[in-house]
Amino acid sequence: MGRKSPLTDRQWEEIERRVLAGEKVRPLSREFGIAESAVRKKIGAQVNKIKHVANQLVEAEENFRSLPISAQISARTLANDLMAISANLASGAKLGSMTFNELSIIANRKAIKLDKDRPNEEDLATIAKLTRVGNDSATVAINLLNANKAAIERVAESEANKPVEQNTDISPADAYKRMIGI
Repeated sequence: MGRKSPLTDRQWEEIERRVLAGEKVRPLSREFGIAESAVRKKIGAQVNKIKHVANQLVEAEENFRSLPISAQISARTLANDLMAISANLASGAKLGSMTFNELSIIANRKAIKLDKDRPNEEDLATIAKLTRVGNDSATVAINLLNANKAAIERVAESEANKPVEQNTDISPADAYKRMIGI
């Protein structure tokens, strides 16, 4: 475990905000009485990511504005639909994982009550059904976690292999499908 930072979270946020606004790290590190390397280590990756995402947002907004109005409406509608689908899938995954948990608890309680020397076949069948339904209810959550993991790995791989040419001919729906691994 590393040493506790001499700065508060609020001070780190201020440093990050000011670096994003264009201030140099060296004078900020002097002002806050902390090593320049500590500042770079603490906020460097985050600042770079924020700048990268901001540039992507600007580029997306420019591309969006270059579309005819009817296409902008279609793009916004599709984006809203994709976000709603994503939110609903996430909600369903959460509920499915909660169902898995509850059924696992019930199955476990039944298993604890079993006569270990002479288990009742009906009880074993009930435990098996509870376990199977519980596992099935967790499928959406597991698939979303795996899709998220795969998407993160793809992003990390593409970042590692920069420069990567962006294909601007891809539709938002296809981009979303690629992101979640469909």
